[in-house]
Amino acid sequence: DGVFRRGEPGAAPTRPIVEVKVTCGLEEMGGWAEAQISLDSWTAALGATVTEEAALRLGLPLRLYLPPGSSDGDVVRYTVRSLGPQGVDIAFKLSARKHRRWARKGNDLHGTVTLSAWHRLFPTSVRLRGVDGERTIVRPAGERVKRAKPTKVTLASRGMPIAGSGDNPRNAERGDMHVTLSVRSV
Repeated sequence: DGVFRRGEPGAAPTRPIVEVKVTCGLEEMGGWAEAQISLDSWTAALGATVTEEAALRLGLPLRLYLPPGSSDGDVVRYTVRSLGPQGVDIAFKLSARKHRRWARKGNDLHGTVTLSAWHRLFPTSVRLRGVDGERTIVRPAGERVKRAKPTKVTLASRGMPIAGSGDNPRNAERGDMHVTLSVRSV
C-alpha cells in the first residue's frame, strides 16, 4: 500500500512511486550528515517486513545526503532501478526532529546558551559548535556578559543553508545564527 501512483491505461508506462517517511535533524537537513532511513520506514512504505538483508538485496538506500537547506515537509526523490522493469521512484518525505539547542525559523537558527557564573569575573571567549559541526566564537575574550540582562549576538551566515543556493553545504549561502547569552547567578 506504499505505492500511490501507477500509469494510466493507454498512457506511456510510468514508474510507481513509493512514499517513505524520514525523520531527521538539522544536521541532516543542512546536508552535513547522512539521513538514516529506518527499516520500519521501509516496512511501512512497502507494506511488508523489510530486513537489512532484504534492503541491501533490493538496493533500498538506508542512508542518504539531503539537498542543503531541506526543510520539514520537503520531498526528496530517488529512483531505485533494481526494482521492477522500469525501477521505482522513492519520495522521501522529510519530518524534522527537534534539536536540543537550536530552533529553526526559515534559514535562521535561534538558541540560548547559559554560561557559568565565572564568565562574569573572567571574560574569556565563548565558542559554540553549530549544526555544521564547526566551532564559532560567539563572544571574544575580554567582553563581559552582564548578569541582569541576556546578551544577544547575531552571527551572519552561520545558520542553515539556503535551499537552491549550492549543491554543497560548505559553499551554499546561509541564514544567520542568533544566540542569546545569559550567565547563571551562582
